[in-house]
Amino acid sequence: PTVSSTDVLWLSDQTIHSLEVLSGRVTKNLWKTLTHQSLPRLMFMNGKIFALGGHDCKHRRESSAVKSLNICEPNPEWKSETPMLKPFMTPVAVKFADKLYVMDRFNGKGRSRVTMMFDPVWNEWERKKDMPGDCNGGAVLALNDKIYVVGGTPGVCFAYTPTSDTWKTFSGPRKPYRNCCATAWKGKILLMDKDYAEEYDPKSDQWSLKETLAVKEECEFIQIWTFMF
Repeated sequence: PTVSSTDVLWLSDQTIHSLEVLSGRVTKNLWKTLTHQSLPRLMFMNGKIFALGGHDCKHRRESSAVKSLNICEPNPEWKSETPMLKPFMTPVAVKFADKLYVMDRFNGKGRSRVTMMFDPVWNEWERKKDMPGDCNGGAVLALNDKIYVVGGTPGVCFAYTPTSDTWKTFSGPRKPYRNCCATAWKGKILLMDKDYAEEYDPKSDQWSLKETLAVKEECEFIQIWTFMF
């Protein structure tokens, strides 16, 4: 899933669906389906939906493909962009300034620490410094001047500074997380999966449990977003 200014967008059965946040209305968009690319990471930026990596259904392997869909066009269709420098099976991605930063948590050969940056204006990829450790199933978000990779297996908290291309390791969460999600809220980080929820304060480098936020329901994956109206 990804978000535009007022909608949550997700891919199901190779078709984009949208949830209008204010009304709660779900719409199946009649755009051309995304073929030969399963479970990509979706990102919304500058009026376009970007589909990054995932599984190459045609060749049955991890994918380096990048497709974009300009939803401002009258009849939008998926267009091929410059492929990633390496194929990513389960990438996480975040928008920072006017770039997309993509990290690989796990590929066909095992855990991965690769970090790349995509410039959508020039349609170019650039390899960045690798993550300082493994993070299978973690989440990524931008907060202030940094990009954070949190949770996962093992539970980590890595901070990346794009301006200097450097990583720093901080205290990890108190609970184990897998297939988790995270978002920035009031200067802090909220980390959740179906069992636990924690809040991280970057100023004090401290994690605190938030029992009232735990989902405690039977679900395989969850996602959280923040909207400002």
